[in-house]
Amino acid sequence: MALITLYLLGITSLSVALGIQIILLPWLVVDHLALGALWVGWVQLAVLIPNLLLLLVGGMIADQGKGVRYLVPLLIFNSILHVILAILIYQQWLGILLLITYAVLLGISNAFVQPWREYILNSIKYDQLQKRIAKSSLCLYGGQAIGVALTSLMGKVGAEILLFIQLFFVLLAVIFMWRLIALLTIQPSGYSNRRPVTRQALLRSGLRDIWSFSALRSLIVIVAFNGFFHIGVFIVILPLLVRQVYGGAVDFYSGLQLVFVIGTIVSTSVIIYRQPLHNPGSRIIFSLLYGGIILLALSAKPTVAGLFGLIFLWGIVVGISSNMGRTILQSLAPEALRGRMIAIYQLALFGSASLGALFAGYMIEIIGVLNVLTLSGFTSLLFFIATLLTRSLWNVTLPVDDVVESTSIDAD
Repeated sequence: MALITLYLLGITSLSVALGIQIILLPWLVVDHLALGALWVGWVQLAVLIPNLLLLLVGGMIADQGKGVRYLVPLLIFNSILHVILAILIYQQWLGILLLITYAVLLGISNAFVQPWREYILNSIKYDQLQKRIAKSSLCLYGGQAIGVALTSLMGKVGAEILLFIQLFFVLLAVIFMWRLIALLTIQPSGYSNRRPVTRQALLRSGLRDIWSFSALRSLIVIVAFNGFFHIGVFIVILPLLVRQVYGGAVDFYSGLQLVFVIGTIVSTSVIIYRQPLHNPGSRIIFSLLYGGIILLALSAKPTVAGLFGLIFLWGIVVGISSNMGRTILQSLAPEALRGRMIAIYQLALFGSASLGALFAGYMIEIIGVLNVLTLSGFTSLLFFIATLLTRSLWNVTLPVDDVVESTSIDAD
């Protein structure tokens, strides 16, 4: 089986598990434990906070060519966590502290899996870079859509069965990734062949070097903003919007997440099946404008049909922004620093999202769900105006990738 096929099957399986997690964790807080916005924020923070501490370490390990060997054991650890949570729910032992502990351990696993997954993608020479990233994104979003759709069964089969379904897909990913790693040769970066340096020096070099690229510096700032005011707010507000404003149940929440993911799939498919999109930096900047408008529209408490339509449009915006950001990063990052730069990108996104989730939880308690949406929307519009003053991302042009023919292993 071709390397790219194994990779795409592996990340699709992981994404199904992630889609289940997206719905399951916050819904356990608001429904199973009957807790409010503040605790939703803390649980989402618990999943994301390990990114602040460990993503750079994961990127450094990837640059040394060592990350992939730990990927399969880490996924097995991930599967054990799902079994433990299922037992806790079945025995009715689950409390908020145990759920937060589960979330932290899951976040630790994700902090290493994310940069290693991206690093492997760049090691598989197949197709143009933008299309290669778009295809991986399509599998990510498609898998999430399947996982989100499966969560609509939670009201009928229970959270325990859903966790075992999640376990099945993680183990499926283990099989695909184990086979891929057995066939793939990962070359360590140039740092591995030089004199030994300390881990702290490697981490500092990654931060210093990414800050020396003006386009990457601007990209990281925008990604951090998106993480805080869009992802962080979104993951806390959406279940509460369903529960408190619209009085919906888990199938309503799953439906909203599903149309969001379908939006990302639509925009990603456009990138794959048309010519590569030029001026990726300007597309990222304008996503701030569109995101702000959508947040303000959501704050007006639209009809149910309007709500689903707005969430779908938000998915389209996120799909384009995410693909363009990953393309710029993979294209401009030097080979010797790619693992660490990927980790810094993920750190900016998910690290700020963890703070945004906590911010959203506290602000909802003070001013309410709809007012937090208004605040985030106006902030996005102001930040969009500020980014118009910087030109580094506007001027980014991507090199035309020659389609790289697959190796003999790929053709098998």
